Amino acid sequence: MKSQLLGNGSSLRYRDLGEGVPLVLLHGWAYCAEVFEPLLPLLGDFRLLVPDLPGHGLSEPLPRFDSVSICESLEDWLHLVAPGPVHLLGWSLGGQLAMALCLRRSLEVHRLILCSTTPRFVQDECWDHALPAGQLRSMQRNLRRAFEPTVQQFRDGICGTPCSLALPDPANAAQGLELLGCLDQRSLLPDLKLPTLVLHGSCDPVIPFAAGQALAQALPAASLVVFEGGGHAPFMEEPRIFADHLKAFLS
Repeated sequence: MKSQLLGNGSSLRYRDLGEGVPLVLLHGWAYCAEVFEPLLPLLGDFRLLVPDLPGHGLSEPLPRFDSVSICESLEDWLHLVAPGPVHLLGWSLGGQLAMALCLRRSLEVHRLILCSTTPRFVQDECWDHALPAGQLRSMQRNLRRAFEPTVQQFRDGICGTPCSLALPDPANAAQGLELLGCLDQRSLLPDLKLPTLVLHGSCDPVIPFAAGQALAQALPAASLVVFEGGGHAPFMEEPRIFADHLKAFLS
């Protein structure tokens, strides 16, 4: 792991592997860069830049874990370590952050990959491809009452086996759930005109498959890859197939 001091005074830890066009991989809520470990050896044609998001893994927390602060940190980091064009992959919350980064247009992103993500994480009267708001509030209460068991239960439900990754900063993790509850990118999708690959498991227990379908349909230049029977992390379940789709898209 490398470390980069950012303009805001915090330190961002990241993996920097290989050579070629940079491919940046952003993980989801309560995880860290290590979650992509099964995928990385299969992507040898790229320079892989895989950060721990602020307050996750070994990266220092931010005073406020919100979309603007996170995007500013990631932009600062990439301008320092990889100025120039990049490909950008985001998983779950990382996918929402990847879309936010592209919409800010501070980075030169050539191609976008969105895995198991959504423009809106919770339901409303016009969007039922999502988690009920009450379920998110319940998770927030559980996080306050029993932080470590709540995070571990969430991770174990995704991985299928006990997950031993480092725990996130409690304050940033709680703010991350707030972010998931309020972020709504649906009206902004027509502005994301760059080539995009959407990958989604048909049995995703966290973000319904219908959200991935709606996302791909709303983006002007997107294609959809379905992992039949797949869950929330297809790059862990079928890393070689996942990598093949990535390489075909990025070639």
